[in-house]
Parts: sequence; C-alpha cells; structure tokens
Amino acid sequence: MSVVVCVASMRAPALADWQHFNVSEGRLPGVPHALIEDRSRQLWFAGESGVVAYDGYRWQSFIDRDAPAGPTWSLCEDRAGNIWCGGDRVHRHDGRGWTSYGPEAGLPPGPFYAVAQDSLGNLWFSSPGRVTRFDGNVAESFGPDGLPGGRIEQLVTGRSGTLWALSREAGQLARYDGALWSIVAVGDPLSPAIPTALALDQSGRLWVASQTEAYLELGGTWSTGLAIPCSDGILEDRQGRLWVGCLYSIYRHDRGEWRRIYALGPEGDSGIPVLQDRAGNLWFLGQQRITRYDGEEWQAFASELDIGTRQVTAMAVDPAGSIWFAGDGVHRLNGGTWSHFGEKDGLPSTAIADLILSSTLGS
Repeated sequence: MSVVVCVASMRAPALADWQHFNVSEGRLPGVPHALIEDRSRQLWFAGESGVVAYDGYRWQSFIDRDAPAGPTWSLCEDRAGNIWCGGDRVHRHDGRGWTSYGPEAGLPPGPFYAVAQDSLGNLWFSSPGRVTRFDGNVAESFGPDGLPGGRIEQLVTGRSGTLWALSREAGQLARYDGALWSIVAVGDPLSPAIPTALALDQSGRLWVASQTEAYLELGGTWSTGLAIPCSDGILEDRQGRLWVGCLYSIYRHDRGEWRRIYALGPEGDSGIPVLQDRAGNLWFLGQQRITRYDGEEWQAFASELDIGTRQVTAMAVDPAGSIWFAGDGVHRLNGGTWSHFGEKDGLPSTAIADLILSSTLGS
C-alpha cells in the first residue's frame, strides 16, 4: 500500500518511507486540478501542463499531438473505460492513443471545467457560459440562458436524463429536464438559498446543502426541515442515511426526519462528512477538530493530531483500516495509535492538499 500526496508546493526529493513526485522531475503536470483512479487501478493526474498516468511503478506522460498539453481541469472515465479530459479542448484516451475535440467537432471554446456521463451514455462538459452534450459524434451546446452565471464546478447526472449543474462561484443551481436548462431556485423562490454541494442518494433523489438549509428536491418542489447553515458536503452512509455538518452540530436524515445527532459546541465548527470506513465509522472534518462516530459514541480528535487551528484538508482509509489525515503534514490513526509524518520523514512539504490510497501502488 502506498500513499499518494498532493501538496500545495513541491521541494527537492528526500529519502524516507514516503514516495513523492516532483513537478520539476517531469512527472506531475504542475499543480493538480483533478485526480481519478480508473478501473485498472491506474491514477490519472490533470494539471497545469496536461495529464500524466501512474500505474504504481511507472509514470506515463503523453506527447501525442492530440494529448492535453496545457491547463487541464477535469477528468472522467466513461463506461467503456475511455478517459476524458477537459482543458482548452476536450481529449479522449482510449487505451491506445488520444483524440482531441474542439470547434471542428461542434464543441464551444474551452476551458472545460467539469465532465460527467449521463445514464444514456452521453458526455457532458461545462465551459464558460455553456454546457455541452456530446455522444462521441454530435455535439449540442446549451446556454448561456438557463445556466448559472459563474464557473460550473459540479455536474451531477440523475435518472431519466436529468442533469444538475452547480456553480459555487455564482451561488446558483441549474437543471436540465431532457429538453431545456433552467435556473432552479433552491427553497423559497422569493429568497432562494445559496447552494454549496450536491449529492444523489441511493434512490436517485437530489440533496442540496446550502448556506441556510439542507434540501431534498421532490419533482420541482423542495422539502427541508433543517433550517441551519450547512457545510460543503453531504454523505450517504451504507444504510441510506444522510449526514450533514451544520452550525456547531452534526445532523442525520433517517426515515424522513432530520435529527441532531451530535453537538460540537461553540468552540468547534460544522464538521464536513467525508467518509465511512471499513468498520462503519463515520468521519467528519472541521477546521479545529476531526470527529468520529462509531454508531454509539462520538470521539473528537484535536490535541492528538497537534493541528491546532489548522484545517484538515483530506482523509482516506487504507485497506488495513488505518485512517490517514492531511493537515500540517500527514497523520495516521492505527488501532488507537497516532503517527505524524513531516518533511523529516520524506514528505516534500507539510502543506498537504489531498490524499489517495491504493493497494496496488509501488512503495
């Protein structure tokens, strides 16, 4: 098992148990903007200078004429295993080579900030003032009417051809009903909420976290019951219950009702639900603490991590069940024992932005 760490800045290589990858070595394509793991467990990084792939042992860069070469913002693997990348143009890697798509294929000018595939197999791309549907041959663009005014950072595909587009920059949500796009007022149409995150539950229903409440979309109407500012995240657990972090508390939606499950207290902050580990524990991130819920008891971690008021930026669980945290270096919780890793242990920086754990990567 290896840990891939995305950092805010890179320094010279260091010798330790950590394996890190330096932009100057020609491996990472600049500061990463997107990261996915494909069905063969290969990692793809998109950044300021294109895309690279890593199979756990070897880095592969691409010098093909049609490969991404400039800033690349989004990655998506389709059902056939093709990798789609959004940059100034759209690029597809089919396992053998690259194909590039642009205005000659009917696409609008880039950059393309989000990529998603719908239930019918169509690819959708967001670009300034546009969302484009592409079946591999024919492109159809929508907008700017009916779309959010800012950068669309999240595309969520629902059932029956429904698509949702979120712009945190503009604080707006749009919906595609199979024919037209339209701006959707979340909550009260006269005083709509500002959406911050989207999630589809196991039933295909859309949940929206906002700066004022959490909402469930029900065929054009909104159901709430949680009139509290929410964090930028919604998590559905394996039992189909939804969790959100709100002002100084954590709430759960179960059997049609919201309940406050845990009060962090005024010295804490709204925990963002991040993951459910192999043991079923739920983990929440905040700027001052990390909170774990095992189904019966809550445990907050702050002093053990020695993070002070630094924000924990990412969490991941490895195949052995250890929990890893990014924030002022990397911290590991293994069977109740905390370990901290910093520059002296081989990390290129303590400003860690993300973590990806994979059982197949070389160590």
